[in-house]
Amino acid sequence: MLFEGPKKTESRRLAALTPVDLDVNEVLFTQATIYNTFSNGGMIQTMIDDLMAGAMSVTDVPPVRVRNDCGLWYALDNRRLYCLKTARCGIVRFWDVTYTQGHQEFWNKRAGGGSGRSVRVINRA
Repeated sequence: MLFEGPKKTESRRLAALTPVDLDVNEVLFTQATIYNTFSNGGMIQTMIDDLMAGAMSVTDVPPVRVRNDCGLWYALDNRRLYCLKTARCGIVRFWDVTYTQGHQEFWNKRAGGGSGRSVRVINRA
């Protein structure tokens, strides 16, 4: 099953970004809630199960964009981060968008509140 990833234009931008290897537990969520499905309809639980069973590698997961704010790393792609954290993936390659893109998206997502340490999964209506 294919999972939500960056759009074609975003893939081109990712090629110019700086990769950064971080422990998934050091990366915070930018949202307080996430849907239980990706935008293409795939279930986040399926990705978690596949990662834990070895049917999917962390390199198969579309890149997660992160931004550093006051020394803390925040993910812009919260559902994929949730999957990586839940599957206990350890050190993962992220894409640092701190100085290149994602500024407005970061602040829009942070406006929803939350500590960033946890996220609540809700069913998509």
